[in-house]
Amino acid sequence: MDIASQSESAQKMHNKAQKDGETCIDCHKGIAHFPPEIKMDDNAAHELESQAATSVTNGAHIYPFKPSRIGELATVNPGTDLTVVDASGKQPIVLLQGYQMQGSENTLYLAAGQRLALATLSEEGIKALTVNGEWQADEYGNQWRQASLQGALTDPALADRKPLWQYAEKLDDTYCAGCHAPIAADHYTVNAWPSIAKGMGARTSMSENELDILTRYFQYNAKDITGETVILVDQGGSYDINKT
Repeated sequence: MDIASQSESAQKMHNKAQKDGETCIDCHKGIAHFPPEIKMDDNAAHELESQAATSVTNGAHIYPFKPSRIGELATVNPGTDLTVVDASGKQPIVLLQGYQMQGSENTLYLAAGQRLALATLSEEGIKALTVNGEWQADEYGNQWRQASLQGALTDPALADRKPLWQYAEKLDDTYCAGCHAPIAADHYTVNAWPSIAKGMGARTSMSENELDILTRYFQYNAKDITGETVILVDQGGSYDINKT
């Protein structure tokens, strides 16, 4: 390798690698070198289905493990926190709460300024939203507001995120560890992870759904993840959202 022919930034990284005793493969595995073809056993995905909650109670939190529908109103993404507000019927009525960004009103996000998509709304779903606040600008000038949606969850869900994240960790071990040392989820921000995961995932044989779950695992455990507590206040059959 002719270091003098490299760009200034590449020369800096090359010199650092030499001082640290690293080789070209340490940096370029999976890029300059083809990764092995690996496929994870489908049994891991089937285990998620077997762990779906068989019964729920009012106030319980449940978490889809695959794209799931709230009637014709929304498609909810894996890992999204849903609160059961009426468990009396065959399909539980759940509450989905998040943030809308102006210009992207068909998506609910986890928090203002953090583009972790919780669900995609249909036109009917947008009309059915309960708006819980005024538009407020983030530090970049993007406008956000709190909103919530209620409807019947038509697909099974988990009573805990833990099995989903254990599955994501298996994906990480299977597809990613063969090319580089594990990257801690809190190494990057919520907004940075999607593009990073997409770039690395393109060099593996991961399916689109597998990559989506792994990306969400990284985002929910990112270094700047916003922690929120949601308190539901019964208002004679309806529910208000108070956040701490």
